Amino acid sequence: MRKLRQTRILDRVVFLCLLALCLLSAPALRAQSDIPRASNAPADDGNSMPDLPDPKAPAVQPTPPGAPAQPAQPPSGKASAIPSTRPPLDAGSVGLVSMYFSVRDHHHELITGLKKKDFHVVEDGVPQQVEDFDSAYDQPITLGILMDTSASQSRLLPAEREAGMLFLAHTLTMRDLAFVINFDVTVSLLQDSTNDLPRLRRAFDRASLNDGGGSGGRGTAGAGQGTIPVHKSHGTLLYDAVYLAVAEKLQKEVGRRALVLLTDGDDHGSQKSLATVIEAAQRADAAIYVILLADHLPSEHPHFHDAESQMRRLAEQTGGRLLDVGDSAKKLRAALEQLSHEIHDQYLLTYLPRRNQADGRFRHVEIKANDSDYRVLSRRGYWAPKAPAEEPSVQSVPAK
Repeated sequence: MRKLRQTRILDRVVFLCLLALCLLSAPALRAQSDIPRASNAPADDGNSMPDLPDPKAPAVQPTPPGAPAQPAQPPSGKASAIPSTRPPLDAGSVGLVSMYFSVRDHHHELITGLKKKDFHVVEDGVPQQVEDFDSAYDQPITLGILMDTSASQSRLLPAEREAGMLFLAHTLTMRDLAFVINFDVTVSLLQDSTNDLPRLRRAFDRASLNDGGGSGGRGTAGAGQGTIPVHKSHGTLLYDAVYLAVAEKLQKEVGRRALVLLTDGDDHGSQKSLATVIEAAQRADAAIYVILLADHLPSEHPHFHDAESQMRRLAEQTGGRLLDVGDSAKKLRAALEQLSHEIHDQYLLTYLPRRNQADGRFRHVEIKANDSDYRVLSRRGYWAPKAPAEEPSVQSVPAK
């Protein structure tokens, strides 16, 4: 019994000694745990628990996908001392100018895959610094198809219907819209903006010839979705049709804007002039492509060359182009196929004018390719906004 009691006392002494030793070594172990891991320590294998955030640290909000990265704040908490190269914008500023354009070589082949370094921009003779440059392929577009349904187009109208519909079917995507207008003695909206191809097809089918005879100068206006208000005429309201398409339709749309004009170029009786139409298209940033159709020989039409010259001016001043197909349905389909590729293979260039003053004047812009073999197709300039006039301050008159 005595030996058993002595063994139990000895066990208790050993236990107390071990407990004291553990308490004395705890601070040293805690200090070692604060030593950072050596550079040759094994990396995290992905199975360990992530470190919990420090509750005292400021919360960091995640950046949404596609949003620009937020710049790091200086350690002092003050704003960066690096000045911005972009002048501040106000009501009297022009702001950024965007230009859509395409590029062709001397064989008239479209050139794609070019970069910002391949171009330079000149505004009113002054070189500009390009801010942004990209392909315009993903930019939505609104297309207006304007069909000449006057008597001079009698033999070509079926080809216009078919080729116009094929053009839209090959050009429109789910992001794009199109509308159809016919013009003769009146201007009629056959189909409002949509990407519904069956509706557009029915609009083309409704387009019919009208020379104004027997209807008091109103023809078959109102077919489809109604007549755009114009004055009575027995001519061909080409310029009025383009102006109304730009001012009433494209001006209100976002993204790219373009008109495809199927006509022989003759205008009779329009209230709007060619210069007014060009200005309206430039203000709306709407490119006008003219498909020149003529169901007659040039010698049979005394004003043909004048009409061709005016249509070429309309196209080139707005960033479009003219394609003369004569009376060939095959050439018509080929021309519209070219336009379909050209519309998709455009570039978008943005710059901030050095003369950043909203004076309401027209600015001549030229985009030049550094390769002299390339020809740039773009609008010839833009109209600067006009700053609102400042109201005169009212001086108080002291009482006598």
